[in-house]
Order: sequence, then C-alpha cells, then structure tokens
Amino acid sequence: MKFFFFILISMSIYADNVKVGAPDTLHPYIEHALKKKTWRAASDKMVVHSHCKREIPSLSTMAEYLKSIREDNSGGTISKLHLPEEDKNLIEHFKEMVVSKHNALDLTRHAHCKDVICLSTNVFGEKRGIKFLYMKVKYGLNPSHHVYKDARPWKPNEVDPYLKAVLAYPTHLRKLNRNKAFIHDSSSEGDTLANSYLRIFGAADDLSDESKEYTAFHELGHYISGELNIDRSKDWLDLSDWKVNSVREREIKQAMNKEEEAFSMPDFSIDLSRGLNNTFGFQKVEFLEEESLMQKIDKQLMEMQIHYTAMDTESPNKIVSEYGQVNPAEDFAESMAAYRYNPLALLKANPEKYDFLKDKVFRGVEYLNSNHCTK
Repeated sequence: MKFFFFILISMSIYADNVKVGAPDTLHPYIEHALKKKTWRAASDKMVVHSHCKREIPSLSTMAEYLKSIREDNSGGTISKLHLPEEDKNLIEHFKEMVVSKHNALDLTRHAHCKDVICLSTNVFGEKRGIKFLYMKVKYGLNPSHHVYKDARPWKPNEVDPYLKAVLAYPTHLRKLNRNKAFIHDSSSEGDTLANSYLRIFGAADDLSDESKEYTAFHELGHYISGELNIDRSKDWLDLSDWKVNSVREREIKQAMNKEEEAFSMPDFSIDLSRGLNNTFGFQKVEFLEEESLMQKIDKQLMEMQIHYTAMDTESPNKIVSEYGQVNPAEDFAESMAAYRYNPLALLKANPEKYDFLKDKVFRGVEYLNSNHCTK
C-alpha cells in the first residue's frame, strides 16, 4: 500500500467553506478562496431558504417508528445479554453499534433492559439513544463511537445539522448501506472538515449549522457516487470535458513504480466488503489472472491517483463552483449540492449536467420550487 493512499481516498471537503471571520489560523489559500463567492456551490443563506426542507422528527416519532417495524420478536443475544422477546432485526442493528473488531461493549450493567430502545438510551444517553438507533435502522448510518477507531462521542444534538443533510436527499438516496459510519473523528486532519467515509473532523465544529449541513451533503454526494459508480463514468466525465493530463499521469506512474515501502494495510474502520472491482465506486479494472493481490491493489491505486490528481477540465465554465474544478469527484459532489441548494446556478452552468442528475440520480425529484417536494 503506497504511503499516500489515505490522502487519495479521503475525497475531503476542506475548511475553505468556513465563513469569513472564522479563526485566524486558516492558510492563505483558504482565506483567498473564502473571498470568492463561487468557491462552493451554495451559501448558508441558500441552504436556509432551499425548497423542500425537512425537519428532524421528534424523539417520540422516532421511537414510534422503531416500534412499528418489529416483525420477528423471537429475540437474540448482544454481548451475552439476552433479549428473549425483541425483534431480531433491531437486535442485529444495535449489535453493529456496540460490537466490532475494535471493541465489544459490556452490556451487563444494562441487564434491566428488555428491549433495544432501552439499551440504546442507556448506552448513548437519553437525548441520543433513540436518535442514533433511528439513524442506524432507517438510514443505515452508524453514529456510534464504540465501534469505530478514533471516533469520539457525539455531544447531545451535535449530530443534528449533519442529519439534516441526510433528510435533504430524496428517500431513495437516504439508505444505500446497512452499516455506514457517521461519526465525529477524534483525530485531527488539519483544515479538513469531513471525508467521504462520513467522518466529521474537529475543523467542522466551529461552522454554522448550515455549513455543517452543506458539508455533510457534499460528502454524502461522494458516498453516493461511490455506491452508484458515477464520477468515473464516461458520461459524467464528458459533461465537463474532463481529460487525463498525460504529463501528470506519466509522473504518477513513475513515482508509484519507484515506491519501495513495504505493504501495510492501515486500519480505516471502513467497509471494503464490495471488493476490489467496485471499491470506492471505481469502474472495474481488468486484472490479469496471474496478478497478486498487491499488484491488483497497486493497479487500483494507480487509477485512483490519476482520477483525483491528473485530470483537467477543458470547460471550467461548465462547473458550478471553483471547488468542483479540483477533479471529477469534487465536480460531482459540488454539482449534487448545487442541484439541492442552488439549482438555478447548476442549470445556468450546465443544463446537461442538471438533467443527468435529475434523471439518473434524483429520479425526477427537483428543488427549483416547492411543487415537486416529496418525502
């Protein structure tokens, strides 16, 4: 595994979208970018006034939902704690919130609980327990710090602005995975706000609620692209005339061929279950039968490096924000955010791209006005 692997796969959104007047420690290039109205696809004001805004359900509504989905009450066991009359699916969801290769939470002190809702409330607290379980069951998002390395606990209601980003998507895009991390990372990534593994870093803590929502929506865009395999597709690349820069491509290949560091699989606490042929949403890379696992991984890394750092757009005017001009992946995430929060700008910059997202991603749901709002 090459040493720059983590940098490549982050697909991060940086602190460039912090409002002007934020901490004085920002790098000069970030301060410069903040002064440009087009750095990100939509302002805080646009997020506030966007159409079809949805409020987070009350805790009682969430609890009622969790009770309503019970089907198989034959019970099960979590960390030696047996729940004889609980729904098996709820048990499995909660198990993924408290048991992992990193940790298995001791639940013996919660033996008085006879159901998962009680357990979640006791483990995560009254204000978070039902909400976290609801996020896990309804949206496949796991906000538990117990099962992800380097995660810290969410503070009460801290997750709400990010949850609003999930609700800003149409129903069919809200759950693409059963157990996707949605955590606050305890480590520092400098000016990075979040990444496509839905890890929120400390740099995001001082953002406005609207910027937090925008940040999460942007990163969910990367996640969706990965799940649906979009931003590497020829159709997407053609929309903004993305081309490989042959000089940088050659430099990347030469650098990777010279890399002699020993392979070490870092622990990212992420789901790699989709396998090499679809990991990170990349189109299938053709492997030779005799190639080793390391050769296959290197080939994938080569494709990733080229995609994220060696492509230029021949039509920057077709990209809705300056951040979207970084690479095709950021182009996609920013276009998704524009479609949701600033659709007129996307229509003006690239009507073909607007139609692409409308037809292939949002399934006809639009946000130009309130006439097309759906649940």
